[in-house]
Amino acid sequence: MKEHRINRKEFIRHLAGAAAACSQVGALSAGCGRAGERRPVAVCGSGFMLDGKVHPLYSGSFHYWRHESPLWPKLFFQLSRLGLNTVCTSVPWGVHEVSKGKYDFGRHDKSKRLEAFLDLAGRRAFRVILRLGPQVDGQLTYAGFPARVLFDPEIAARTSVGTMEIRHTAGGQFPLPSYCCEKLYSELAMYFDALVPVIAGHLYHRGGPVIGIQIDNETGCFPRAGSPYGVDYHPQALELYHARLKERYAGEISRLNRVYGANYQSFELVEPPRRFLGETFANLPPYLDWTEFSEWRKTWSLSRISRMLAERGIIGVPVLHGIPRDCRPALAIPDTERAAGIDLEGINGCPGQGDYSLERRASRTAAGMSVYPCRLEFGGGEPLSISCCGVAGEDLEFRIMTALMHGVKGIDFYMAVERDRWLGSPVRRDGRPREELFDSYQRILRFLREVRFHEFEKQAEIIFLRNHGLDRLFYLMEQGKSRSLSIPDEVFGEAVDFGFHSSGETCRIWMQQVSELMLDVGFDWDYGSTRLDSGRLSHYRTAVLLAGDYFYLEELEALRAYLSGGGILIFGPGRPRLNQWMEIDREVENFFSGAAAAEYVPEDDQAGRPAADSLAPGEASSPGRLIHMQSPIEVIRLLKAFEVSMPFSRSNKSLDLTVYRCDRRCLLFVANSTDKAQKSDIFFPGGRRFRSIMGSGNFDGKGKITLELEPYRVGVWEVS
Repeated sequence: MKEHRINRKEFIRHLAGAAAACSQVGALSAGCGRAGERRPVAVCGSGFMLDGKVHPLYSGSFHYWRHESPLWPKLFFQLSRLGLNTVCTSVPWGVHEVSKGKYDFGRHDKSKRLEAFLDLAGRRAFRVILRLGPQVDGQLTYAGFPARVLFDPEIAARTSVGTMEIRHTAGGQFPLPSYCCEKLYSELAMYFDALVPVIAGHLYHRGGPVIGIQIDNETGCFPRAGSPYGVDYHPQALELYHARLKERYAGEISRLNRVYGANYQSFELVEPPRRFLGETFANLPPYLDWTEFSEWRKTWSLSRISRMLAERGIIGVPVLHGIPRDCRPALAIPDTERAAGIDLEGINGCPGQGDYSLERRASRTAAGMSVYPCRLEFGGGEPLSISCCGVAGEDLEFRIMTALMHGVKGIDFYMAVERDRWLGSPVRRDGRPREELFDSYQRILRFLREVRFHEFEKQAEIIFLRNHGLDRLFYLMEQGKSRSLSIPDEVFGEAVDFGFHSSGETCRIWMQQVSELMLDVGFDWDYGSTRLDSGRLSHYRTAVLLAGDYFYLEELEALRAYLSGGGILIFGPGRPRLNQWMEIDREVENFFSGAAAAEYVPEDDQAGRPAADSLAPGEASSPGRLIHMQSPIEVIRLLKAFEVSMPFSRSNKSLDLTVYRCDRRCLLFVANSTDKAQKSDIFFPGGRRFRSIMGSGNFDGKGKITLELEPYRVGVWEVS
């Protein structure tokens, strides 16, 4: 059951002849007699390209169907006052479906008049992103699906023991759907057949306000659906699994049997892992393949949904997807953005005041991984719950500025307009502003516009590469973990070294210690993964790679190209010699064995310590540097030896510094994530003038200034 893949760009070209027909479909929609056709929308590192101009994403979520339509103009007015340039809204399948095959887009319920909403958004000069699902969440009882679809036994996902997986929410419970089930796509096709004629004429290149289409939301990341042996064991998921194995092993079952130590007669008879039973590294390939398949089926389903829309005329605008803030799903962002039909993957999340380190990591991950680092759902308020107590304006500013400081360039505030099951938005559901929060949003959005923040680039010269293969190892060892349960990891199993020289636990500790040392000194970095291509890697002078005993062969190509371009690659604690099938591989071994060793030498024994120019490249033809660093303590010496720049440094390690540049302009961000005021000297070469943009006073200094920040505060200065 091999899925036929279609490259989105080729598909759009082939549809050029049908564009006129699609426009005619759109012309049947109300409000489509707009200003002529425009160029298709594209995504770049600064935002959305609209007819050659950058449109940064400063968006707020507003669910039209949750508000009476006479109130819409007042709500748009307040969003305009807030400083937003885009609105994002969900178009839930379950809200618009009256019964199977019958839909209401405003004929009976005026609050569901999607076309009227889009026309109004256009007249008010807003751009629009539509979330079409099928899952939109939105604290809806069935996450945006019609109940009849979720309760269809044929569509329900299956657990490792063959039962349905039930999701429990405040509004009720329901079986999770299988995104591998053909019947789900047949049902979705009926909805798209009705929906597309409503929205097709409102796309930007046809004169409308819609600049992006988001499909699904956090696909495969329902609680327990994201655990390795939770779901999906649906019969049609297993058919895809067998087809994927056949593709990966080039149709040779003997090859799979040799790797697995098995004796299967065909790929269709291969049994997927249902819990982790591995004891040595030779046992790992079946589990690693299952984990790879779990990642692949997400991009497969997203590509399929995107293709369904394209076939019906939704072309010329980027297709988006959002993932949760957890680090693991973000590792696959490069694969998703390379998939046919997916243009941008953003990170969701509703950070709290105590989440500074998590938010810093998520934002650095967005900066290092995504074509446009954005947060497609950034908490503007909180879902209604027992613990919901609102957020003060100063706390809100700290959360948002933390994301911007560490790499986020675009943002959607979810929700900008309050509604049922959601509190604490800057605009109340009756259209009145919530003044303290409203002022905070205005202040931040004014800052973004006035400095033209989208034109600046974060000055991080280091990228910390998480090893996707090792991360799969950490993941596949999980048994019953759920993001919805606060149960210590120790309950689910003990650390096993599998006979590796560098065990998983050793690698975790190495990564943690290297990060802490770089943070302590004040280096800034972005997070990436071994799935990045060489083009993205080339933006960084130095890459720090977490490495164990094995490495995926297909990931070597980008590292070779990075070194050929003069990059510096520091890896450790292991020196890989195995491939993903746990076989000794000459290609892997030769690449990493050529690295120079950076060995720890105590400070009182400096003699004999190698200079930076003596750390030779791994391959003679490469101008880059490949260095094996077993001891984390060597990282600071190496970064300084290779003159990784730190244009500003601080005396107080409680503060974080980040620098942005645009031509000759420079912005310095300083964050205090503690509950006490922090005072620090800021060091720099030469004389500088610091003009406060969102800080506490202007400064002039030669080589040093002294500043003080209140608790939970991010200050910004323009430095000249």
